[in-house]
Amino acid sequence: MRDGPVIPTGGFGTGHFRFTPTGEFRGWRLHPGQPERDDDAPGDRFHLWLASGDVCLAGTIGPDAGPYAFGALHGMQIERHVLFPLTWVQVRHPAIPLDVRHLSFSPVIPGSLREASLPVHVVLWRIGNPTAKAVECALMLTFTCRWPQSPPRVSFDMQHDNLCITGALGDPEHWNRIGISVPDLHSEGVYLQGLEPWDAQGSGREIWADFAADGELEPQLETFREPGVAAWVKFALEPGEAKEIPFVIVWHFPVYESGPEEGQPRYYTQFLSKRRPDNAVVWLAEEALENFGQEWPNWQYWLFQIVDWHASLTGDPRLPLARPGEAVNLLAHLLEADTVWTDEGHFHILPNTEHAARGLAELRASGLPMHMLWPHVAKALESVLG
Repeated sequence: MRDGPVIPTGGFGTGHFRFTPTGEFRGWRLHPGQPERDDDAPGDRFHLWLASGDVCLAGTIGPDAGPYAFGALHGMQIERHVLFPLTWVQVRHPAIPLDVRHLSFSPVIPGSLREASLPVHVVLWRIGNPTAKAVECALMLTFTCRWPQSPPRVSFDMQHDNLCITGALGDPEHWNRIGISVPDLHSEGVYLQGLEPWDAQGSGREIWADFAADGELEPQLETFREPGVAAWVKFALEPGEAKEIPFVIVWHFPVYESGPEEGQPRYYTQFLSKRRPDNAVVWLAEEALENFGQEWPNWQYWLFQIVDWHASLTGDPRLPLARPGEAVNLLAHLLEADTVWTDEGHFHILPNTEHAARGLAELRASGLPMHMLWPHVAKALESVLG
């Protein structure tokens, strides 16, 4: 479906922010009942590098905003399609000869309570080379410890195993963390990748110059008072070839700090053996990336389940949906309204604004069979709307 809402990241009870079609991370509300902050975190961006013959280009896929001197691709054109929880974006720019697009989603899958509770967002890039020349290409995701404001102290943790490389940021004296991860892509013929910290208190010029030079980051040994994290992947594309590169964004805010269940653990934490921040962030990333290089990674299995669900909604004549795509996209109102889900199974919907309340009423009137999707969500929706 063309256009549609900007779907918040994450699942039920996780807290949310938005990855917008223009490449920004904004719309932050990680604790229930608190106002949404629509501030952009300008250090949170994807970046593209390519080289072919004598041509070399590096650019940021997003606005050139805030304190960072990253190179925005002015004149960038965006085409977007949405079918909850999936968002497809195609990026076009006169200077880019490649087919650049991404699919982003969180695993809000009907009937799969575990997956629907995860604070996980997958951004799957597909870069194709329609030209007659070979192209070297690289993608980088930079992230900062801001949601949208930075905590008083920031620490950086990195873990690299045979499955993925994960970097986490947060207050060293608190369990809250946000992190980014990329899988080990050797099985896909990609051998150049890494993850490094950078100075988020500065202008960002150093990391940008490093990436823009050759699409790679040199190992960084320096420590910073406020580190950011950057994950990069570099690969070659022969004429007519395309590659898919997944990035995973995760956040671990295990205990509600406000709302009707203040002090209670979130639903997904029951699956953790420990609530240590470093282990939890890696565990969340691996929830998406496990089995990568085998038959299917988990993120791909989630995607198949979502596509099958969409097919069932649009192809089943028993469902009273005049426009199934528009009805499915109304589910975004559940995340915009704010949800609370504890590890003991207590579930609440908080219509924080008049707009959110209207959206929930529109969802109920749509004919979408909520009781078939998530019975506990349907029950909470009826409790809110009466």
